[in-house]
Amino acid sequence: MKRTAIMLALAVLFAFAGAGCAKKKERPKKPAEPKLSAEAQAALNEVRDLASRRVRPEEWEEHFEELSAKAEECVAKYPATDRDAQYYLFYACYNAGKYEEAIERGTKFLERYGDGKLAPAVAFRRAYAMYRLHDYLGAAEAYREIAERYPEHSDLALFNCGVNYYYAGEFGGAKEILASLTEEDGGRYAAMAWQVLGLIAWKEGETANALDCFWEYFRRDATSFFQSSNRRVPEMEKALNEIREKAASPDEILRSEAMLAQFYMRYYDVKTRRRAIDKGKKWMEAFKTHLDRFGNAPFAAGPACSYAYLLLFAERSPEKALKFAEKWEKVAQTDAKKDFFKLKVLIYSWTGRNEELLEMVDNAPPEYAEDPDVLRSAASCAMDMDDYERAKGYLERALKLNPNDSNLKRLMRSCELVGKPAPEISGTDLLTGKPIKLSDLKGKVVLIDFWASWCGPCRGEIPNMARVYKAYKDKGLEILGVSLDNANMAEKVKKFCADNGMTWPQIYEGLGWNVTPRKAYGFDAIPFMVLVDKEGVIRMVNKRGGKLEPAVKKLLGL
Repeated sequence: MKRTAIMLALAVLFAFAGAGCAKKKERPKKPAEPKLSAEAQAALNEVRDLASRRVRPEEWEEHFEELSAKAEECVAKYPATDRDAQYYLFYACYNAGKYEEAIERGTKFLERYGDGKLAPAVAFRRAYAMYRLHDYLGAAEAYREIAERYPEHSDLALFNCGVNYYYAGEFGGAKEILASLTEEDGGRYAAMAWQVLGLIAWKEGETANALDCFWEYFRRDATSFFQSSNRRVPEMEKALNEIREKAASPDEILRSEAMLAQFYMRYYDVKTRRRAIDKGKKWMEAFKTHLDRFGNAPFAAGPACSYAYLLLFAERSPEKALKFAEKWEKVAQTDAKKDFFKLKVLIYSWTGRNEELLEMVDNAPPEYAEDPDVLRSAASCAMDMDDYERAKGYLERALKLNPNDSNLKRLMRSCELVGKPAPEISGTDLLTGKPIKLSDLKGKVVLIDFWASWCGPCRGEIPNMARVYKAYKDKGLEILGVSLDNANMAEKVKKFCADNGMTWPQIYEGLGWNVTPRKAYGFDAIPFMVLVDKEGVIRMVNKRGGKLEPAVKKLLGL
């Protein structure tokens, strides 16, 4: 496969990079993760908080001097904090737009800690700093190195490599890299690769090829917004309008109008904070007029599916979209049939038709069902139905198709918790000052809530949790909160709990994302909610919103 060839070529390139045929540079040995005491973590958190502080340009030198001194003091007292302290110094430079210094610090960091868990983040930011300095070829090569060194991030790295070749005007290199991502294993970046390939074709005067590339992009991404701050978006707007002007055949007219309707319905101007709904509706009307004119011709089925997506997202009418899709899928062929299938999966998921969705996926031919997005939707529905083994089956199939998808991995970790004894959680209840352990709550149904006061979605769950707690506390429900708030915030968290009616026990360690139970529970996003039965076994995960109360009642036997 072309993509495999590119990855092999990258390996060869870096094996012989440097002077002549020098032997391959040895990769640094992967260091053990530092184990920090609470005191060391608190000192490091002070460095992090200072690094995250926004300052005026004229205050930068003084601020960075203070930050450097704080980092040096932290490392001198707690040597195990060196890696993270150096990361925060790099981050501060990067965040302040001091890109040259960020590149220099990032290079040194990667030489010393290149195989640690923070290294990919540093490598990506270092490459982006080169882009911000308009060193597009330097950025492209930096992203190439990331793809070779960190295979789990190769899709994103190769996409950014191709984009920077595009910005540099090196269209040949861009096309080779981006074309590799459009294969089946290109994952989520395949859609964006088609977008850039469309722009290249348009700039090279290949209007028909540009139309085909953009069409593939819209087929694969029917939901993302087009933000004016993305430099490719104005180019795409100009390209799509030019393609429509040159469209001659019915197929070209339908597809170009479908894309313009999608584009403007999803456009967002960052400066004015306005969308382009009126333009979107105008193109949607023109598109529908031509769609009606061409009747049920097979070539119109693909654009008709695009119109159904507009009904779903622009008009928020799933039933109308489904009715329209069911009419047109009868004349659809090949790719269009698969597009209609994915649309129906999405509609069923939106409307809670879980049983129908799973039956449809289970009975679908492999070319329809073996799709990461389809299988992710099926897994989510199975989890909603508390059938976690079935969900794991869908996720295993999806991960074979897209092994580096972080969302799939997150869902799999959640499923793997279910049915196992809940790992111990212990600490001091922030509200009462008394020791508390999860194991001491056996005999009750326990909702473990990993949250933080700064987390918007976490805050959004609180009123519903408080209502459910009040209704079922005396019937055997307990909630155990684990705060991911940072150091020196105990009083603020305590006040936040009091102000928001959070009367259940709260464990606060002041360690942010490094809270003790995180490794055992394996989450990387919050809120993360775990329901434990009376025997101390995990039974459900992330029952948020309206799903929480029925889940609690089920475990309480009510």
